[in-house]
Amino acid sequence: MTPRTLDSMESSETSDQQPKEGTTTSSTNMTDDELLTAGVAEFRQDRILPGARLLRQVRDPSKLETDKEAQECLHRASLMETLREEVSAPSGWTKQGESHGNRDFLVYYKTDDGGKLTCRIESVIEASLYVPFLCVMNETDLYETWFPSWSFPFKMGIAKSTKLSQPGRCEQVVQLTVNLPFPMSDREIVFWGFADDDCQGHQKVGARLRTIDESYGDGQLVPPPDRGVVRMEFSCDFLFRPCPDDHPALTHSKARYPAGERKILLSTQMYCDPKVGFVPQPFLNFVTRHCIGTVWNMILSVSEQVKEGKRPQHSEVIAAKREEIYDWMEGRAQLLTAAEGQSQIASISSASGGIVIQE
Repeated sequence: MTPRTLDSMESSETSDQQPKEGTTTSSTNMTDDELLTAGVAEFRQDRILPGARLLRQVRDPSKLETDKEAQECLHRASLMETLREEVSAPSGWTKQGESHGNRDFLVYYKTDDGGKLTCRIESVIEASLYVPFLCVMNETDLYETWFPSWSFPFKMGIAKSTKLSQPGRCEQVVQLTVNLPFPMSDREIVFWGFADDDCQGHQKVGARLRTIDESYGDGQLVPPPDRGVVRMEFSCDFLFRPCPDDHPALTHSKARYPAGERKILLSTQMYCDPKVGFVPQPFLNFVTRHCIGTVWNMILSVSEQVKEGKRPQHSEVIAAKREEIYDWMEGRAQLLTAAEGQSQIASISSASGGIVIQE
């Protein structure tokens, strides 16, 4: 089988973009009130795009304009659709490198004249790593226990990670303080994150993280930055879907994936505006050539440790939140990797505090 290039692989996905994926079945005979009720119900279950597909069929726009939840669903659906469009845009990227050790992933980046950096990672994981990976990313209070730091040639790392709020199962507000090398001041990121479950019929899960400021919500949640700390613009997006066998990241693969497990393609895109007039080229090279790959390898390595029960703090959190979120996440993994839309027969269990997917 001939491997696909990044351009051909991504352009083939444009036909799958929202909202052209169609509408929810058996909705043609529903009244506006029924569509509104069903769409909001989907939204409350973190099924944003499925909810939006229903809401967009409402014939009387005034019904949507007066329903705050419907408006929020449509707003978040638009953000999710933008994510899929951006992931399918292959132009303008510089390939930094690729890794084919224990894990397969490709790293791309691009910068603008103002020093704003956007990086992109195409990574392949097995189905049983999906929940541990999400645990590592979701449990923001534990970032300081694993996130790498550097002292040479530049001092850099996370100084503080605080969850300010968790409005929903797949929604939270987080404050991160990052140490940067002299003469740059430390930087702070405050972001709002949410996720969309579009697994049934479409086999996709997306998550978006966006910078917010003190005006967020009622204006009482986000504190002003500490003295001497600069607040950065930041965004980070994740899109999970079944991984094709001819994905470019697998062309030179040496990884040993668990026998019988399907693979998930994880696309990550991160943007950062450091709020400086000029970024020294040596520092930019250090970030693009070293930090991005190092951090990603660390995330995957910590995810493996969580899966194997070697991270007690993460294991305790998973056990405490199993009914609230982690059993639900495991169900998304089954749908993501199901053959031809059919759910695999799988179950989740704890083994020495870790997570094991059993056929």
